[in-house]
Amino acid sequence: MKHKSEVYNIFVNFKIQIEKYSSQSIKTLHSDGGTEFLNQDFKSFLRNNGIVHQVSCPYTPEQNGVVERKHRHIIETTRTLLNTASVPYMYWPDAALTAAYLINRLPSPNTNQHTPFEMLHKSKPNYTRLRVFGCACFPLSPPHSHHKLQNKSKLSIFLGYSDTYKGYKCLDPATNKVHMSRNLTFDETYFPFSKSITGSHNPHDKSLNLPPKFLIPVSIPPAPSRPTPTASLPSMSITNSNPTSSFCNNTAIPTSPSPSRQQLPHHHMIMRNKTGTLKPVVRLNLFHSQSVSNSVVPESPTTFTEAFKYPEWRAAMASEFFALQQQGTWSLIQPPPGASILGCK
Repeated sequence: MKHKSEVYNIFVNFKIQIEKYSSQSIKTLHSDGGTEFLNQDFKSFLRNNGIVHQVSCPYTPEQNGVVERKHRHIIETTRTLLNTASVPYMYWPDAALTAAYLINRLPSPNTNQHTPFEMLHKSKPNYTRLRVFGCACFPLSPPHSHHKLQNKSKLSIFLGYSDTYKGYKCLDPATNKVHMSRNLTFDETYFPFSKSITGSHNPHDKSLNLPPKFLIPVSIPPAPSRPTPTASLPSMSITNSNPTSSFCNNTAIPTSPSPSRQQLPHHHMIMRNKTGTLKPVVRLNLFHSQSVSNSVVPESPTTFTEAFKYPEWRAAMASEFFALQQQGTWSLIQPPPGASILGCK
């Protein structure tokens, strides 16, 4: 049913079918106050067939609790079928029909553990026909649709059972068309719509998310040992116009003896200007890590100066830099004249 206007015709067909199966007639119809039940055609049909129509009060769904609970049961089962097999929501009608098909074959304590199918047809249902919704299936192709050397079946997706045909509904993912088949083989451990493929099924699936090339691990130089007073990084002047070029050409963290440190002039008197007191400028001191204890390492430093105090973070930065350099993801160029260079942490 796609529109509520179809309720009248569907109810007429349902009444004829259910009375044929059960040899009993419908005496009472309980519904809400929707216009699909309160129109003139529906009222005339109920009156002519002697059916009492009971309507619940407005905004009182608890008066129609049996239908509301069963509607919730069908919706929850439909959601479970879709999520388990990662089936797109566009196929929810097939999942809802499959949910109703399964619920009608489940025993209920309200009927002394009898199934609704058994109560209606007076026979037990056949459970050997049940299959996992959304699993892979391989229906046999008709003889006129393939060449002698072509495959006799192709991958399809099981979407439930048919009320008209004695077969299964199969979805062809290549054409998005549903066809019926009786002769087919199921693989209930593989779900083609699922994004996470476990096992050895479908190794050529294009939906597998492989990492990009620059994220593939490369050889990482060993982390430097704990620095000693006789082995440290070479001094780097803050006035160097290209401090990155000397660091890019190295393949490992140098451990040559450090030359004499260049001391910056220190003024004890705070300078002033017309606008007030200037705060002291914090210079980048790469040798400050020698005097900092390595026992406490922050989980996530927020600046380069803070991270460079610890050998673990220096090794991590070096390995990341070497990986980017080996992959060739950037090029070092001179900035254009007068350009404003953006900084970073």
